[in-house]
Amino acid sequence: MQPFRQKQIYLFNNPVNIVFGRGSFSLLETLFQETASSHVLVVSTQGLPALDRLDAMRLGDKKTILTDISPNPQVEEIQRGIELARSESVDSVVGFGGGSAMDAAKVIAYLAPTDISIEEVLLKARRVTTPSLFTILIPTTAGTGAEVTRWASLWDTDAKKKFSVEDQEMYTRHALIDPELCTTLPPMLTAATGVDALSHACEASWSIHANPISDIHAREAVRLIFDHLPGAVQEPSNMEHREAMSFAATIAGLAFSNTKTAAAHSISYPMTLNFGTLHGQATGIMLAPLLRYNSEQIPEKMNSLARAMGADHVEVAAGKIDGLLKECGMATRLSELGIDSNGIDAIIAEGFTPGRMDNNARQITEDNLRDLLTEIS
Repeated sequence: MQPFRQKQIYLFNNPVNIVFGRGSFSLLETLFQETASSHVLVVSTQGLPALDRLDAMRLGDKKTILTDISPNPQVEEIQRGIELARSESVDSVVGFGGGSAMDAAKVIAYLAPTDISIEEVLLKARRVTTPSLFTILIPTTAGTGAEVTRWASLWDTDAKKKFSVEDQEMYTRHALIDPELCTTLPPMLTAATGVDALSHACEASWSIHANPISDIHAREAVRLIFDHLPGAVQEPSNMEHREAMSFAATIAGLAFSNTKTAAAHSISYPMTLNFGTLHGQATGIMLAPLLRYNSEQIPEKMNSLARAMGADHVEVAAGKIDGLLKECGMATRLSELGIDSNGIDAIIAEGFTPGRMDNNARQITEDNLRDLLTEIS
């Protein structure tokens, strides 16, 4: 028997009440019975098949549906949502959709009770001290984990900037996770969001803030994704695969809700801003080279992660990551994404996000990053 060698003190916190399972969407009205909501704002995106079902539910005395949220939610869009919530005296928020809708919902619920603008929060000019509005988040993808995290991503595409807002108040009250809502997701979005979940799990594992509790969530998420993501892509209505992927995305979210993401996400942001690369594709393409890179610093842990992928060592696992991406119709080379040597220069110039790149287990310099990117060029 190996001794239990964890000696340092570690913390794990997640206050979200998770309701998980097929058909659980129908419980939304029940969850709202604990609050005397007078006006509910539903934050979503256009074209979601189940939005009509939500619209028919009685969630409060009045309901407003906001669908003007982009795939990468823009700062100005969310500010308009905040102003709408204030002008309509909204007292509850439902985020319904992928990570973009849920992130927008979290920020709206966070700032609507105040007179503070997003710009003031981003500049850290003013501090929010008011509790967020009552919020329920309902994912229609299996990937982002936004329903169980305390931060949100905001984008200013014109200025080529990506921002993050973080606060304990941005944890939702309830996360309602119904795998049946994912069955209409197109194959490419199933793949991209699923690989995003894989990125969350891997990066939680090699984060400097990883601990035994986050590691358990991360490894199980990795195992489930390798077992079920190809099936979810190829058989969209297969509920076994959909349920497994929804569960994997949730527990990967629990893992990185405490560790944050690391280098793959940091590197992905300029890919999305400069080349329009889907977020999951941008993070996923970096996983194999970063697994190899981090194994130099934490070999035992990376070998454990490799075993969760069904591999006996890191090099085989890196090949399995690329194989998974290819099987799901995703790129494994930068050239497939239209990124050349000039693009690599841009990624290096813009890819060092504080709180992400420096969260990686092994330090990365500009020269290191060039080597990693050249490896997959």
